[in-house]
Amino acid sequence: MSGVGRAQVLRVRGRGVAWVPPLLLLVAITAIPLSADGPPPVHRVPLGPGETVLLTSDGVTEARDPAGQFYALADEVARALAADPRAVEPRRLVALVRDGTLGHCRGRLLDDTTVFAVRRADERAGKGRLPS
Repeated sequence: MSGVGRAQVLRVRGRGVAWVPPLLLLVAITAIPLSADGPPPVHRVPLGPGETVLLTSDGVTEARDPAGQFYALADEVARALAADPRAVEPRRLVALVRDGTLGHCRGRLLDDTTVFAVRRADERAGKGRLPS
């Protein structure tokens, strides 16, 4: 089984967010090559200590409210960080996006959604381990 789709990627740090150029997200559970041209290109996103990468599928960013407005992912994450810098933690980010998306579209998703967050450990904080 394999699938290819557009991933919406945010770099989340401290009190700010920034879009990372769109990636072609490849998910493959197979031993059969997906292309005669070889594997897809690797995209590297350097992360500083404590930074988080938030990946969502287009089902999140294309979720619409009853008036037809798209879910403003980056704005929502930025507001949450301004209110509480701990929102940078992966578990909190995923919950924020899940709840925000469902609230925005009043629970009526029209596409599948994926939310994934990974954070680089801050070795200065102690043994490289973070809660979440």
